[in-house]
Amino acid sequence: MKTSFARVFSCLAAGVVLAASSLQPQAKDHLSGTAKAAPEEATVIYPALTGDVLFSLMAAEIAVQRRQPGSAFVTLMEVARQTKSREAAQRAFEIANLSGAESQARQALQFWESLTRGTPEHEVPQAYLDLKAGRYEAAKPVFGRLLKSQGKPALLFQHIFAALNGKRLSEAVPFLTAIALPYEGTDPAIDLAVSRLSAQAGDSEKAERFARSAVKASPGSLEVVKQAASGLMRVSPDKALGLVRERLEEVPGDSALRLFYAHALLSLQKTGDFTREAETLSRGSLSGQQWMELGRMAESAQLLPLAKRSYGKVLEAPGTESSREAAYARLGVVSERQGFKEEALGWYSRIQKGDAYVPAKLREADIFMKTGRPDRAIAVLSQATPPDTKGKLAIASALTALLNQADQPWQAYEVMQKAAKEAPEEAEFLYDTAMQAMKVDDMQGVEFYMRKFIALKPESATGYNALGYMLADRGENLGEALRLIRKANSIKPHDAYILDSLGWVHFRLGDDGLAEKYLRESLKAAFEAETAGHLVDVLVHAGKKAEARAEVEAWVEAHPNDPAVRGLREKLGETEK
Repeated sequence: MKTSFARVFSCLAAGVVLAASSLQPQAKDHLSGTAKAAPEEATVIYPALTGDVLFSLMAAEIAVQRRQPGSAFVTLMEVARQTKSREAAQRAFEIANLSGAESQARQALQFWESLTRGTPEHEVPQAYLDLKAGRYEAAKPVFGRLLKSQGKPALLFQHIFAALNGKRLSEAVPFLTAIALPYEGTDPAIDLAVSRLSAQAGDSEKAERFARSAVKASPGSLEVVKQAASGLMRVSPDKALGLVRERLEEVPGDSALRLFYAHALLSLQKTGDFTREAETLSRGSLSGQQWMELGRMAESAQLLPLAKRSYGKVLEAPGTESSREAAYARLGVVSERQGFKEEALGWYSRIQKGDAYVPAKLREADIFMKTGRPDRAIAVLSQATPPDTKGKLAIASALTALLNQADQPWQAYEVMQKAAKEAPEEAEFLYDTAMQAMKVDDMQGVEFYMRKFIALKPESATGYNALGYMLADRGENLGEALRLIRKANSIKPHDAYILDSLGWVHFRLGDDGLAEKYLRESLKAAFEAETAGHLVDVLVHAGKKAEARAEVEAWVEAHPNDPAVRGLREKLGETEK
């Protein structure tokens, strides 16, 4: 049974029927950089469809609403091929076009064009093909007529801009301005898009013209002024600044606009002008967030006293606790930059939670270390209570480094073991724990953590090589050691460290020939004193002491300032020359 539907989705909300204008950020960027609501009465008409096809169409539109344009495209193309529906092919093109899927858009467009040949409707897909091919004069009259037939032309402009997809913009500007002229000053989204594309094409005159039209079409809109100036900044920074200044003359008390102006001045490195604007802002009434923004700009401009005053104002303004924590953190940083370390410690100590907590504890520890108070640094990190796994690992890593510096490797190892237990899936931390186990000669620990690392990172050559070398160096499980190192070599061939391990494990297995071969390959890839020492051991063991002596002297001559290389003479029972 077939049914004819004048409005296929009358049972759905208009926003579900056509949500194409919010499919993809790229589409939004072409217009105004912000999302626009879908047209209230945008619908697609499909004649004489079966219930199964209707269900597929509804599923496609729901996929669009759920930001799944790829799924919607596939469904609509299946319907278009099954029913030869021009409307379904058109809809598939629209979805792919706005989502930036160029190959899919071209596929749907060509199929749509083939279905309309010989009909009055053919001029529309043909116009899109002309547009994509850069035949702008051919496309212009068609799109001019289409735009006149639209109650709200913004969506069609959106499709036009998306179809251009950044191609040959300098040639496209005359076409764009010609079709946009009748709508200039009526819709800021259209004006902003033409301004931005003109700027991208290097046409500063048209970029400024349409930027001003957008501002005029939307009086009082800070967002439009910001977008107009941002687009114009690409080709004419002075004109962009002028646009904002003109608006500021009308509303001098608009702190949000003045902050935007200050940002622009700072980005253009107009330090003097920025300083004057920042001082003007600092005498005004700002929100906590605006004070924070001003503080960050002042800090970036090296205006540290102003930055400190601004962050202090955040603490006085009503706001969320997170803003206060962020202000404490920035006050600590600024105090450090001014050389007031004790003052910085005071600010950092106030931070008890939030995103700034862990960085603050790390900064406290660093200050204590730099001022000769390692015990205080260790105490700060030992008593820290990070809120999440990432923070715990950061604190544990920093504390481990301090304990190692204080010649307390076992305490450092205990810290890492505790953290590793709480984060069993953090592969890199497990690797670091294995390395700390090696420092305290806990070989069982090394093997335990390294095997866990390998289980989590089965495609990492590092784990296989490290464990294989450790086993080889200890002379244990040499068969497994060889297997592990070969696995590492298969993942990362020609690596100097892995080749060194291959040489060393073969030496432990009693094959001096293969050992020498791999060690020489390792030294050819990258010279390392440790690898050179391995080769000396192999050569001496193979009865080639004279050859070993010659090699050592050649290395010493090539690396005269490396004590590790000069120390290789001791392996030959010879003293430093």
